[in-house]
Amino acid sequence: MAYERLYILVEGDDDKRFFEKIITPLFEGKYDQVKVWKYAQQKKEKVSKFLKSIKGMNADYIFVAVV
Repeated sequence: MAYERLYILVEGDDDKRFFEKIITPLFEGKYDQVKVWKYAQQKKEKVSKFLKSIKGMNADYIFVAVV
């Protein structure tokens, strides 16, 4: 059985708290690990590299952005 991971990339602190408290528990039955990562204060290059590493691990991700 493969080790299933989900990364949720959020903008700010409020988003992080919401996803950790409300959304993460919904996915814990399907994934072995669910991580919430705040990208707003990161450089674009770091976010891009992080996304590439997630894809390299064959993990799933959700990128949350407010437009």
